[in-house]
Amino acid sequence: MTLDSANIVPAQTLAAPIWHSRTENGQLSEMPYLLYYWRLVMRFWWIIGGIILSLLALGLVVTLLIPPQYTAHARIEIDREQKSMADVSNLDSGPSHQDTEFYQTQYALLATRALADRVVSSLDLGNNSAFFLAHGVGAPITEQGVGLAERKVRERQAANLLLAHIAIDPVKDSKLVDIRYTSRSAELSAKIANEWVRSFIETRIDQQYSSTGDARHFLEGRLNEMRERLQRSERAASDFASGAGIVKLAQAVDSTGHTVSSQTLVEMALTARAAALNQATQSRITAQTQLSPDAGDASLDSSIIGLRQARSQLAAQYAQMLVQHEPTYPAAQELAAQMRQIDTDIRSAAKRIHDNRQMALKQAKAQEAQLESEVAELRRQLNEQQQATIQYNILLREADTNRQLYDALLQRYKEIGIAGTVGASQVTTVDAALQPNGPSSPSLLKNLAFALLLGLVLSGSAIFAIEHVGQSIHDSEMLARTLDIPIIGEAPLIPKTRMLTPLEDSASPLFEAYVSISSALSFATSHGVPKTLMVTSTRSGEGKSTTAAMLALILARKGKQVLLVDGDMRAPSLAELLSKHLSMIPEKGLSNYLSGEDDWTRNIQASDIAGLSLLSSGPKPPNAAELLTEQRLGALLAYATTVYDNVVIDTPPILGLADAPFISGMAEASLLVVEAGGPAQRAVKAATNRLRMTNGKLLGAVLTKVPRSHNDYSGIFDYYGQADDEQAG
Repeated sequence: MTLDSANIVPAQTLAAPIWHSRTENGQLSEMPYLLYYWRLVMRFWWIIGGIILSLLALGLVVTLLIPPQYTAHARIEIDREQKSMADVSNLDSGPSHQDTEFYQTQYALLATRALADRVVSSLDLGNNSAFFLAHGVGAPITEQGVGLAERKVRERQAANLLLAHIAIDPVKDSKLVDIRYTSRSAELSAKIANEWVRSFIETRIDQQYSSTGDARHFLEGRLNEMRERLQRSERAASDFASGAGIVKLAQAVDSTGHTVSSQTLVEMALTARAAALNQATQSRITAQTQLSPDAGDASLDSSIIGLRQARSQLAAQYAQMLVQHEPTYPAAQELAAQMRQIDTDIRSAAKRIHDNRQMALKQAKAQEAQLESEVAELRRQLNEQQQATIQYNILLREADTNRQLYDALLQRYKEIGIAGTVGASQVTTVDAALQPNGPSSPSLLKNLAFALLLGLVLSGSAIFAIEHVGQSIHDSEMLARTLDIPIIGEAPLIPKTRMLTPLEDSASPLFEAYVSISSALSFATSHGVPKTLMVTSTRSGEGKSTTAAMLALILARKGKQVLLVDGDMRAPSLAELLSKHLSMIPEKGLSNYLSGEDDWTRNIQASDIAGLSLLSSGPKPPNAAELLTEQRLGALLAYATTVYDNVVIDTPPILGLADAPFISGMAEASLLVVEAGGPAQRAVKAATNRLRMTNGKLLGAVLTKVPRSHNDYSGIFDYYGQADDEQAG
């Protein structure tokens, strides 16, 4: 009989009596994480304790068995800038602006096999028995009779041991690097650490020598090549100058390496002729000026000036004499004769001077014309030379370039020679390794702490795997998080000794739990416990039959008329469970009625418990799902609800079978039984989803077989005695 779903009280109404609480809006409230983890620890304490104790014991044993190890460490400084007296850059490559790349390279070089081989060779570790014994390796074979191949094997083995026990630890934010070596011998550890530093420094110096020698050899070839190129370029410039008639009076090289030349012979001759022409022109102009009518007495020489002064004196005397005497006066006549003679001398001197100046002018013009002709010729020659000088300067520049390259290579060659003799290194020793006073390992405290930490991690991982990978449900809180339905209650895991008469022992924890579940169900609908209640589970063995029987028993003890129907026709168990309360084991039951018999009431057996009757499953049919039809089963339930107060139906598991989903559609409500630590969460979710898909009214879930360490049952178990971890029913 299918009842109206409106009679079922919503899940919010069931909040008070069920185990898992809900918020006012109906959402499941989450369990505090600390409480959740504490319950996990309490549930799996034996796993956690076992793993931790095992690892602590293992750590103790390992610590006692491991031989003591001694670690010696040296400290060096690595500077990116090379410390050298010569100003020579790195010969391998230009200075790097990436300090990180440089130092990472140095750290890698400190742990190379080549360096280990060098230490093996310098300390002869291949034949050192103490070295192998200090690393837990058998002593090497004796030198007598050892072949080259065997010696190489031992040396390779010694290098492998060095690389396995050396540690390079850069000091953060500094140029310092700690080199640590660990072995069973304190003296050997210090010796190898110091030798490692010394070999690394020598390796860097050897690399510098090697790169210097390679550079010198390379530069020697380049110098010879550049010397020949320079000679060819200078010879080409000289030959071109000779062919072009370019004669440089002097040449020099300035500070930039360029050739600076003085004037050529033509340029100097042109300069001299130009100066002479200027002087000849000036002489001609002077001669023309002296012949000019405007020159006057200013152009006369000093002799004429003297004669004119003498005549002026005679003229003055003659004029004075004429004041007293006649012109015929002998003295006056003598003065007149002297004046006439002076006038004649003046005219002769003036004519001579004029003739000389005419001659000088003629000569000046001739000289000027000659010089103009020479200057014009020199100009023509200079123009021709200037055209040739362009190519000559190109040849000179090529020669200058070759000379600069040659000088630079020669200077580099000299600097490399100086650097090769200095032998400076970028690595310096800050602290040499000292023999350690005590062992560095093993440390009992550290090993036990590590074992404890590892135990916590492994035990946590194991619990996580059990809890989440297996995805079993262990308590009501997890069940509430998994399913969006109310949790009606929990049934404890009962010891076998307490399950001998489970239906008769009203003081047992199991009975007490189902009384609480029954009380919670009384709030499920407006009329109390659903009239038809189907009890099912995800899989078999989860306690659904026990749950159905206990609920029917408790309802009967409350004065209800209850019909317990065994709807599991595949694996019935209610008849066996109630066998002590039945007068006989029923041979017929539900399957007979579903197969065609009309009077199913004849198959009902009353128990010795007042109000409790049983309709067993009957004979096992070939296909139980085919017998379930809504017409016959619905009629049975409809009639049963008129005779009985409650009908409790035990059905097969949901997953994989069609029985339970079909019956749930005709029952007023369904109850899902979930075993603690049983099916996976995904299986439980699939079961609830399948019930919803068939319109089953899923009332809630009951968690069964809850261990004594869960929730509130520990006190109950302590009261009833020691548990045996076995569920009955």
